[in-house]
Amino acid sequence: MQCNLQDIQMKGHPFTWEKGRGKTHFVEEKLDRALASTSWAARFPEASVANTVETCSDHSPILLVTEGQVTNLGSISFRFENRWMEEEDFISTVTDMWATTTTSETITNKLKVLSTALIKWSKKQPKVNRKSIEELKTMINRMRSFTYMKSLSTVEEMK
Repeated sequence: MQCNLQDIQMKGHPFTWEKGRGKTHFVEEKLDRALASTSWAARFPEASVANTVETCSDHSPILLVTEGQVTNLGSISFRFENRWMEEEDFISTVTDMWATTTTSETITNKLKVLSTALIKWSKKQPKVNRKSIEELKTMINRMRSFTYMKSLSTVEEMK
């Protein structure tokens, strides 16, 4: 059976996986993509995939955008931060909160209790300068673009 799926255009850095950053054998590949049927693409003609920056993984998350450009993802009530795991009392906080829920509760309810506790706990933790994080992400994107453009010119020179 033929599915007739088409690749949705990716905006930003074209690669979603990397290995060996800072080494002579640095490699980047496009492993992740979004596909759409002809009827879906006709329904969402402005759809695109945004390649986002991830600093804690060798994969870049992709975000499917169905209309125009994403400027605000809205208010997110809970967002886990990897840096919390480095805090001394994080594990005990999670363990204690998980233990307060009963085995008859749904997983959704248990996660709601845990997220509420983590939000309260996180307010006591050192603050992160969000502006600096955004500036660093912008710098990473610029460096990625420069590296990509440089590799294209090297390929052209080899021809």
